[in-house]
Amino acid sequence: MPIVQEIKQAIAELPPQEASIVQYWLEEYQAARRYKKLKAYTMARKTLADFQKSNGNALWN
Repeated sequence: MPIVQEIKQAIAELPPQEASIVQYWLEEYQAARRYKKLKAYTMARKTLADFQKSNGNALWN
């Protein structure tokens, strides 16, 4: 079971006040991970586009 699912199960057992705080933190954590993945993907696409634009070939380097 993924760690996020385990955390969500643990949150369900908390009192409502604490559960809302932890749920907020979990959502922020997931958003930060998505942002990092998107940023890495964007950089990879830009690098590949620059390489293709310059008619680069890895064999010629």
